[in-house]
Amino acid sequence: MYSNITPLQIKKNFLFFLIIAIFIFCLYAPALFHAPRADHWDYLLDMQHCQTCSDTLLHSYSYNRTRTIAPGDTLLFRPLLFTYLALIDCTIRNHFMLIQSFGILLQLAVCWLFYKLLIDFGDFFTNFPKNRLPFFAFLATLIFASSPLIVEQVSWNHIQGYMISTLIGLMICRFLLNYLHTETLPLKKGIIGWLLCTTACFFYEANILFAWMLSFIFFTTKNPLPYKKSIALGFFLIPFIYFSVDYYDYITHQATFMPDLTSTRLIHKFTFSDTFYNAFRFLKYTFAFPLIAIQPHYGIAPRLEIPEASLSMLSATGLITTGVLVFTVLLLFFTIRQQKTKKQSNSTLFILFLLGWLSAYTFINVLGRMNGNTAASALAASPYYAYVPSLIACLLFSIVGFQRYPTQYTFSKVSLIFFAILFFLFITVRGATVFRINQKQAKAQKNLIALLQDIHTHPNQLITNERLYAAGVAHDIPKIKILLKTV
Repeated sequence: MYSNITPLQIKKNFLFFLIIAIFIFCLYAPALFHAPRADHWDYLLDMQHCQTCSDTLLHSYSYNRTRTIAPGDTLLFRPLLFTYLALIDCTIRNHFMLIQSFGILLQLAVCWLFYKLLIDFGDFFTNFPKNRLPFFAFLATLIFASSPLIVEQVSWNHIQGYMISTLIGLMICRFLLNYLHTETLPLKKGIIGWLLCTTACFFYEANILFAWMLSFIFFTTKNPLPYKKSIALGFFLIPFIYFSVDYYDYITHQATFMPDLTSTRLIHKFTFSDTFYNAFRFLKYTFAFPLIAIQPHYGIAPRLEIPEASLSMLSATGLITTGVLVFTVLLLFFTIRQQKTKKQSNSTLFILFLLGWLSAYTFINVLGRMNGNTAASALAASPYYAYVPSLIACLLFSIVGFQRYPTQYTFSKVSLIFFAILFFLFITVRGATVFRINQKQAKAQKNLIALLQDIHTHPNQLITNERLYAAGVAHDIPKIKILLKTV
């Protein structure tokens, strides 16, 4: 979509892709030696009776309503997410390195689409120098890729499917960006956009807002397209399709699960004050905290834990993260307020679309998780919640930077060298943190990997508690002893 692309720009893109790929691989190479852990043992144990791939798919596409180990979240319906997990389980279950490589490849795909999206926006809606766009988009991509908060999303195979949802979200963003730029929508592209949006909803229910936002944009923009309203209506109906399938599935499986009392209590205890307070905590953690040095460690589960910055204004981290969040809000407000031309108005629509995506993701986590867990560990034990918000934060900061860039200003060589050194140190520190997190988990699971491979080779051997203790899975011994009989 990059207009008038030259051979030099193609070479630049290829070079940056190569560097991004090598960078991501270096950060996550130790994750290739990770084994199943935490909630994934529950999933594998639930699937142990399935003899064929079709059995696994049928039993797990509505996993929250068919699970028997640690049941719950029965209101959630994410069939494509668990279909991905089922396909991995029934095809390459014991090939841990191959499974882990999928997470790294998905991260590369997300980062590359992020890079292309930034270039398209800068090319279409800003006066940012075209010859500098790839370089600055590349820098923004490295900032996102090196965030320690997103490590669990990439390296824990149990939740890798959410990256597919994010990837589809970025595709929808490019679909919208192309429409806002060209102000045309060929029927074929409209159908592709509709299919992407529908797929996104069945991966993760927060993506429902994509459909309604796109429907609103198509209805309100004044483009003379003969079938524009039909396409807008099609997008508007996507959530109703999702809810209809969801309701049918809920009724079908109603006899197999207990009512989700946790969700009912959350609805009854809902207060605006708690919700907005937790939303502030969530955004502060996901938007601003990645800029600050952190102390990651693995809990007993084992799950990666990254402590939340103190909310106290007397705390340095609390002050900085709060300041970054307030600054972001003010910067976005004044950037949107200054949009006057049609071209600028379209760029504002895109910014608002990103903010809508962020809002949907924030409130589904706040309402569904944080409001029911007031402990400080609500965020600390689930840093992967930050994957989408961190992505959107990098997008918004880059977009606003492109728009507010003073075209008449040129940097001196000294300032460029100084900036390059600071950026290199920043990325190096963050990247080293990501590498150490993955390396630590790989070392902790080294004995478990050897045990699983040995069992796969000699399936009839006796598994003793001592071997499981040595493998570092003492907290899950009863479940794993049952499961290992089928591995």
